[in-house]
Amino acid sequence: MQSLVLFASVLVAVFGITFAQNNNYTEEYNWNGTLSVPVDGRQAIESGKIYVQLPNGSTPIDIRVRENVSVTLDCGHLVTPSLERRNLNAIWKLRRRNFDGDLESDANPLTFIPGTPSNGIEIFGNNGVLLRVANPTLASRIERSSVGEFICEYNDHNIYKADINIIGFPAKINRAGMFPSNSIRIGTNICIDPQSPVFEVRVVCAQIGSINPEPVSSYTFNNQPINHAYFFISQFMNETGLNNMIHIYPGLLQENNMQGSLNCVLQNRFGNDSETTKILSSPPLNGTMTVHKGDGTIVSSCRRSDNDLFASCGDPAPGSTVAWYVNSILQSGNTGFRQRATITGNYTCVITNACESITNTIFIDGPPTIWSSSGIVPNPGSTPVSVGKRTCISRIGEGSSVNLVCMLEFINVPESNTSRFWYTPEGAYVNGTYVVARSIGDYTCTASNMCGSSQATTEVL
Repeated sequence: MQSLVLFASVLVAVFGITFAQNNNYTEEYNWNGTLSVPVDGRQAIESGKIYVQLPNGSTPIDIRVRENVSVTLDCGHLVTPSLERRNLNAIWKLRRRNFDGDLESDANPLTFIPGTPSNGIEIFGNNGVLLRVANPTLASRIERSSVGEFICEYNDHNIYKADINIIGFPAKINRAGMFPSNSIRIGTNICIDPQSPVFEVRVVCAQIGSINPEPVSSYTFNNQPINHAYFFISQFMNETGLNNMIHIYPGLLQENNMQGSLNCVLQNRFGNDSETTKILSSPPLNGTMTVHKGDGTIVSSCRRSDNDLFASCGDPAPGSTVAWYVNSILQSGNTGFRQRATITGNYTCVITNACESITNTIFIDGPPTIWSSSGIVPNPGSTPVSVGKRTCISRIGEGSSVNLVCMLEFINVPESNTSRFWYTPEGAYVNGTYVVARSIGDYTCTASNMCGSSQATTEVL
């Protein structure tokens, strides 16, 4: 309570404003919001209802309120208690604030008649000294405003003023909403293919929501006002209000070698918002991958013992960036067009510019290595035996056998690219990963691909 009293004292000292403290105005003194004095000296009333005594002077006090805030103005307290002045009637006038934020001419203001409400505004009290604005509204393109500069006059030409305005919202560009088909939103880059430019691109610069006051738009290309035929600006309406469409003709821009930034600004008196679309001449990126030696000689995609092997994603166009991934791990130290290949796996090149991003992958192979074990496995039964181990089979009964398996050591070598076959003691060749050994002797597995081969042998006793 002490802080509220102190705050009211500040308002009186700075603005000559007081708030009703008697029972006559309890209806209006129903303040339940936030009352503040911004640094620029204007009074901002956030919510509820407010009663204001006009200051003594011709300079209007600036009262800013949210929508749906009832405001009552009182100029009766300024009348001196002499008999002559007590009988003076207050005359209330209004210079409405237009859609663009300017006040109407003072040559023909709106005059109110006591007891006859007009657009939510009514005069009441003794001698019409009180004026209430029940629902302050800003002007739109269709409706007129109910706020502006209110003037209280007396027959003796004393004039008191208050400028009531709505705390409005700045313009905001729609960056996520739905737009007409065959159009893009401002902020999306346009890339013109020099070989086959499209005839027209339509860019929409739209407000978000129904902003009051409605914003106006302006456009520049490379920081210069648009004043040539390469662009055409039209407008359309939807449920959110007025929107703007910029028709761009890439062929004309291409012929005149014009690239740069198309900027849209939406602005009303409460603020502005801007967004930029870059218009670029850019042929499609080419990310064709090759494998070569350091001198550029094209070779097969097989690891080399001297590590003289590179994966290349071509020569990126100017203004593009390159990122390399080896087996999905980013190679942060390399942003060039080629990557040295020293291990088996996937080499992925990602090329990005302001227009697009393409990704291509090539597999660097190597000769398969068989996972070979050592030692002896006596009487394994039905348990598979890895190639390389010596094993025994039972010689009791017919059909006694052991399953031998030939597995690859490097998991980065695709199984589909590798062939395996067994050479048996009987001199037979058996294709596949497994072989059923029913005879004693050496069983040799050979694994091969385009990059080489390896062998491992198991002796069956």
